[in-house]
Amino acid sequence: MHNAAVQSRREPRDVTAPSVGVADSTDAIDDLAGEWGALFGASSRAAVFLSPSWIRAWYDTLMPRGSRPAVVWTRNPDGALSGVLALSCRPSRLPGCSVYELAGEAVACGDHQDLLLAPGARGDAAGFALLEWIGDRLAGGALFRLRAMDADACLKAAAAVACSGRPPRRRVMVSDTIPQLELPGRFEEYEAQLAARRRKAIRRNRRQLERDHAVEWVPASGAIPDAAIEEWMSLHDRLWSSRRRRTALAQPALREFIRRFAREAAAHGWLRLYRMRVDGDLAAGLLVFRRGDRAYYYQSAWDPALADYGVGELVVTWAIRDAIEDGAQVFDFLRGAERYKFRLRARPVPAHGCDLAGRWPATAMLAVGQLRDLARRRLHPSARDADAPDGEQGT
Repeated sequence: MHNAAVQSRREPRDVTAPSVGVADSTDAIDDLAGEWGALFGASSRAAVFLSPSWIRAWYDTLMPRGSRPAVVWTRNPDGALSGVLALSCRPSRLPGCSVYELAGEAVACGDHQDLLLAPGARGDAAGFALLEWIGDRLAGGALFRLRAMDADACLKAAAAVACSGRPPRRRVMVSDTIPQLELPGRFEEYEAQLAARRRKAIRRNRRQLERDHAVEWVPASGAIPDAAIEEWMSLHDRLWSSRRRRTALAQPALREFIRRFAREAAAHGWLRLYRMRVDGDLAAGLLVFRRGDRAYYYQSAWDPALADYGVGELVVTWAIRDAIEDGAQVFDFLRGAERYKFRLRARPVPAHGCDLAGRWPATAMLAVGQLRDLARRRLHPSARDADAPDGEQGT
């Protein structure tokens, strides 16, 4: 579905228009999974977060209580699956209003959300059919909360057009920042982009670590046993315990989600678990998903006792080197504007969000969000936009 196409009004539906349905039960989603996986496989640009493996694991482990799955699908007149939009649906506190949100985004941090469409004209038709389905729900009083979309996402463009008789009310925002590193053809070219002080520190830390200890760099791909994931999560726990802080990974549901998706990702060849062992013990680990031209940095852990060697940064630069050698064009740090990402020369890329409401009470809920935005801007007039984190571009 081309962004230019969604700027114009739809033509009236005819017999050649795709049919639309919703898989809202475990059995229905399982029945759809094979075709959904094939549609995802045909889209080399789709992020792993749009895969049925990611979405199904999220439904089973992280979907908020009280929500239900809603996988909206379209089929061509010949019966072929042509589009998928994975959502969750929950009742709001106001009677008569359901809230639809993108599945796989919350808690699990599934970025680059979008419609999953067949290529070409079939995908355009599927996109318009999905847009019409959204419009029908808006006319019925639903509220759509869409987050973590790229600037060129078809879903973002679709949210900007009229979905029914008149345009719905919209609340748009930059929902987060997704730092991304554009990769050159050789690791030496990447090193040259780093500030001289940073480049020297990374090289010095590696030399000193390998001089003082027995260091093993465990291959990142191939067979990765479940025990390796458990060991990596334990290291993550030790790191944050040393800081007397808790992270989302402390949630049992998120840990189960990671276990499940890691097995699926390994089966598809997407999983990379970079592990550095020092004197036999795991000293640093980095979980990365690899698909298409991107490597997605998901989560890292390192031993605080080895902080003086910069082991966390060493394992990240190892993953960057491996991504370059594997032909990746982008090392995607995913959401979060932590400073170390910009020291490693990532650039801030905004993630976009949009709320849609067609009538009361959804419009009232949207208006409350707009008032909160206004209050936040007045209370923090000097606050920077989310796409300019810390002003730090690597030093």
